[in-house]
Amino acid sequence: MILLVEDDDAARYSFARLMRTAGHEVMEARNGDEGLALLAKHDFDLVITDLAMPKVTGFGLLTEMRLKWPEIPVILITAYLSPDVAKAILQEKVIFLPKPLDPGKLMASVERFTSPPR
Repeated sequence: MILLVEDDDAARYSFARLMRTAGHEVMEARNGDEGLALLAKHDFDLVITDLAMPKVTGFGLLTEMRLKWPEIPVILITAYLSPDVAKAILQEKVIFLPKPLDPGKLMASVERFTSPPR
């Protein structure tokens, strides 16, 4: 199962629809707080998160995940490449995808970390 954390409703809907169409099970969160709550209740194979979000940012989510769920791979999506993003990319099991997001690159990254859909 994939957790998608994105504060932009249109983008979240579009990304989730793309992955569901490919056969993946996707749960959605609007911010890092919601994402952390879902992580505590469900088992995820992959987390896809925007970085610039209100409340808990994507970096806050990634930091908490590395403490509690270090085995879960993460795809970071953002329009802004910064030194902090570059440092996060150097971690194991972290991929960076720039916005605007290329659907083919998103799905290739998803397939890298998940089992083929049934």
